[in-house]
Parts: sequence; structure tokens; C-alpha cells
Amino acid sequence: MAILEHLGDNDQHIISQIHNINNLYLECLKSAETPNLKNMIIQGFMMNFFYDQGTTIMSLKNYQAFD
Repeated sequence: MAILEHLGDNDQHIISQIHNINNLYLECLKSAETPNLKNMIIQGFMMNFFYDQGTTIMSLKNYQAFD
């Protein structure tokens, strides 16, 4: 979530980085050991859906992680 906050208010800049952010979230999710950390990562995915649902879905499908 700090990544999204760092990118600022420019939605287009955030949207252009969703694929990279999803990759980071997926890598972190693999090693997350606590339910709280997993929930925070899922919250990050949900923020990506807020910024651009289509881009987020396409990105997760590209990583074969949509299901």
C-alpha cells in the first residue's frame, strides 16, 4: 500500500504500474506467514482493483494468478 501512496494522486501513473505492483504482491504473498500480513497484501490487490479493474484482472491472468 505504501507503493501506491508513493505514486501519488496521478491515477495514470498508478495504472501503468499495476502489473509490476501485482508481481510484488504475489511474491510477498508466497512468503507471508501470518494472516494479518496476507490480509494486508490482499488489501493491496483490492486497491489495484479500485484504480483499474480491467488492468488488474488482465495482470493477474498474465501471472496465472486470477483464480
